[in-house]
Amino acid sequence: MLLPTLRRLVAVGMDNLMNWRDRRNFLLGCIDFRYWANCLCGWGIYGKVKALVYVERETLAYREMPDPSLRPSQVLIKVDSLGICGSDVHAFLGHDDRRPAPLILGHEVAFSIFGGARDGKRVTINSLLKCGLCQACKIGWDNLCPERQILSLSPREGGFAQFVLIAEANTVTVPEWVSLEQVSLTELVACRWHAV
Repeated sequence: MLLPTLRRLVAVGMDNLMNWRDRRNFLLGCIDFRYWANCLCGWGIYGKVKALVYVERETLAYREMPDPSLRPSQVLIKVDSLGICGSDVHAFLGHDDRRPAPLILGHEVAFSIFGGARDGKRVTINSLLKCGLCQACKIGWDNLCPERQILSLSPREGGFAQFVLIAEANTVTVPEWVSLEQVSLTELVACRWHAV
């Protein structure tokens, strides 16, 4: 399930690592991550939410986190497939001050909605979370919202977890003919598309 994602991770990650020590540690982290990611994607909701947490430079730990508290206009989404962005690699290596440990990384994720009227719907998300009330949000300039948060950028936990809470407005239903592995690369494609 994660093989295409890991191939991409290794390609992107290895290009960004200059010395043999960083490359070795990164590859060892990939092996551990593949094991834990397969575990995270396979569980149901029983007690605490399982997550892979960045705890310090070059260290990820499997942890149980508090159950999410659903609020109005939010949906609980179950992680089905995930990608690893270059920014996740930079955080893992300790090169990103915007992602201080401890933090759940990950924003390239495919989900299924868990519970409610849309139960089981396959979705991806807009990882830019906005208030929806300010002048910037009202005119469609979400990136200028003074209250904006980005999934996996402190203080907002990311998607390397069993479940994530997100505003329903940030979910985008995906067609059945698109695989979940492809869906986890949506943000990558969107960034490239926007650049063109």
